[in-house]
Amino acid sequence: MELACDLEEIDIHVELPSPMREVPKSFYTLNNLKVLKLASVMIMDAQGSVFLPRMKTLKLSGVKTMEGESFSRLIDGCPAHLEECCCFSRPKITTSSQFLKSMTIVGNHDLQNTVHPIVIQAPNLEHLQLWNFEELEIVGNSPWSGLESARLDVSYQNHASLIALLARISNAKQMWLSSQTLVIIQNYSFFSCSP
Repeated sequence: MELACDLEEIDIHVELPSPMREVPKSFYTLNNLKVLKLASVMIMDAQGSVFLPRMKTLKLSGVKTMEGESFSRLIDGCPAHLEECCCFSRPKITTSSQFLKSMTIVGNHDLQNTVHPIVIQAPNLEHLQLWNFEELEIVGNSPWSGLESARLDVSYQNHASLIALLARISNAKQMWLSSQTLVIIQNYSFFSCSP
């Protein structure tokens, strides 16, 4: 069965319990696709050609990858318009996009006490959300100078990574902090304002 070439949005939620379903290969080359939402036990195996030139919103919830580079390959295949990326329950995030404006990453409680390395190369990032992180490793140190808002929920035991992250987002105009995150900031006197 061929998908319509003018399809602009796909939203798939697999009901549990259900056998794992693989994302059809044809999803990775839909020229007009703007929104892709996959939830629950979908398997993403983007080893072949990925080209989604009009993709604006990508949301992955509980999606398993067959191969480590599938996620970054999917992002790389959205070369022009990707503005929003939202990922749930991924132990590792690597993304590079000149156009990415909003990034949300939600940690997985099943992966507690596991370091979650995150690499975000997105110079035009405006909105960042990190939720439910017990362990977090932010790779890279270039600031997001255009960041407008940040919402952070990082546990106290991860204070070094959080402080490194705060240094990168010091230009944010709006910040939402969980109580655990606030404790780190209070204890390390991170914020100071010039008169």
